[in-house]
Amino acid sequence: PQFNENLNPPGVGNNSYNSFDIMRVYLNTYFFPADNWTFRFTPEIYRANGANQTGTTCAQPNSKTGSCSLNDKFGTSSAVGSNLDGDLNVRLKYAYVQYKGLLDGMLPVLKGAQLTLGAQGNPFIPWEEDLYQYRFVNLVPWNYISLSSGQIGLQVDGPMKLGAGETTYAEYGLGVYDNGSFRTPEQSNTKQVMAKGTIYPFGANWRYQGLGITGFWNYGWGDTTPDNQGGTETLKGNRANFERVAAVLHYAAEQWNIAGEFDYGKNAFSLGNLYSGSGPLDAFGTASGTSQTKATLFGNTCGAFNASTPGNPCYNIFGTYGPQTAVYQAILNNGRERNVGFDFFGHFHIPGTKLTGFGMFQWFMPNDNIRENPLDFQRFVAGLSYQYNEYLRFALDSQNLLFYHKQFGITPANAKSFGYAPGGKFNGQLLPTTIADKYGTNGEIPFLVPRDTHALFLNMEFAY
Repeated sequence: PQFNENLNPPGVGNNSYNSFDIMRVYLNTYFFPADNWTFRFTPEIYRANGANQTGTTCAQPNSKTGSCSLNDKFGTSSAVGSNLDGDLNVRLKYAYVQYKGLLDGMLPVLKGAQLTLGAQGNPFIPWEEDLYQYRFVNLVPWNYISLSSGQIGLQVDGPMKLGAGETTYAEYGLGVYDNGSFRTPEQSNTKQVMAKGTIYPFGANWRYQGLGITGFWNYGWGDTTPDNQGGTETLKGNRANFERVAAVLHYAAEQWNIAGEFDYGKNAFSLGNLYSGSGPLDAFGTASGTSQTKATLFGNTCGAFNASTPGNPCYNIFGTYGPQTAVYQAILNNGRERNVGFDFFGHFHIPGTKLTGFGMFQWFMPNDNIRENPLDFQRFVAGLSYQYNEYLRFALDSQNLLFYHKQFGITPANAKSFGYAPGGKFNGQLLPTTIADKYGTNGEIPFLVPRDTHALFLNMEFAY
């Protein structure tokens, strides 16, 4: 997974990789056409990655580059062309109209409620980013796992105050949104719902002050077309419904804060999330390693594939990531996964200085229905920030992703129980059906625990 958005370092075997990156640039535009009405437009500049294939012969090459672009599948029998080639692109981050004071005259306790329509931040992720205060360094837990910070939809949110005082005792936010996000198109005939509530038992005179208890719930269906959604298979994959739950206990003082979080999910982490940074070719449709085209291998009869003599090439279990990726896909995309995680984060401003220490720890089990999941991981971030002035700050930090299990494998028979297809085709090659003892892997598909990643960052944020 990405350490931060729009960062895509190369995968295994690229030690000492380093780069200068612009993760994102926002330009906020606000317009206030009348009392209580706000219009916001925020474009974002970001680095795009596409499926461009330079030098490929095709019927309609790109008029500027002379290259062909792979299509993105759209439904069961249609596709949308892609012409991305890594340029810096502009996309829509926020574009909404907002009315504040929706309930002021009816319910004094809900004074300050606002109704927002359009592309906007959802009730939870932006709220937690502001609590953490280091979004420019790393992603908060559910944002790192799978949940976008913004959706297109209708949302109502606001504070709850008692009497005529200005002390806030609760906050709420709820809405209905597309099953996509601000950066993906809507494909489905369903919608997702989100709700967040925070209670301040002792009251809060400024945002997040003191003890707070926050709950979040998100429910929806995979962003697939209706003809896909109607499938009746037992393993529904990305057609299954998903759910995300978070419970956060937090305390904030003027100079420091701390938070602990429990996360629960259902079908809320996919192979695409695992490889949101970079991944093996096999995860993106191209077989890695050398295909086996002779005799019998791993319970399959292998043969060369060419135009005159179609055959069935086989995946090896060594020198490739194919069988391993197929196992990951089965673990994460079967429509029956259960996600569980625990998180801690906070910061402490060192008195009399411009320095603040901060950190985050995340422990996540992508599918705890599997007794021992090779994809269970821990992520920790530790750093020190320097506030140069009100507009500019820097952070030096260590970010680490640890797949903490000892290296092990899973037999094809066991993997079949959660969706792996022994002898089935994956990227045009046959997956292992059985593995003989002579290969020294105890009959298992080996090397399933991914390698750890350790990185150092020097981050800079300019906000005006």
